[in-house]
Amino acid sequence: MTYFAFTLDVPAPIAVYDAMHTELLGRTAGAVEGLVVHLCHETSTGFEVTEVWSDRDAWERANSEFVAPAHARQDDGGAVPTLPVPEEFTVHGLVLPGSGLAV
Repeated sequence: MTYFAFTLDVPAPIAVYDAMHTELLGRTAGAVEGLVVHLCHETSTGFEVTEVWSDRDAWERANSEFVAPAHARQDDGGAVPTLPVPEEFTVHGLVLPGSGLAV
């Protein structure tokens, strides 16, 4: 199976991520069709998000339905930076033992 995967390096405080993450969990409870894995970690310049999706279409739907509106709501006068372009990568191996997924 071919997945759509990317990393997003965001030059903003981790509090920006925390606010978005809280809102998105409130809207989706973490159940987003096509999302295989999402993780975030703080960096010296902000935070980095890595996601793996079943395909690009699933990501585009979720981005349009959930992420873009949440981003707009969080942006109170420019406090939330414009999201950078995701850096796509090819998944060569992915193991999620709890789900039984191993590729």
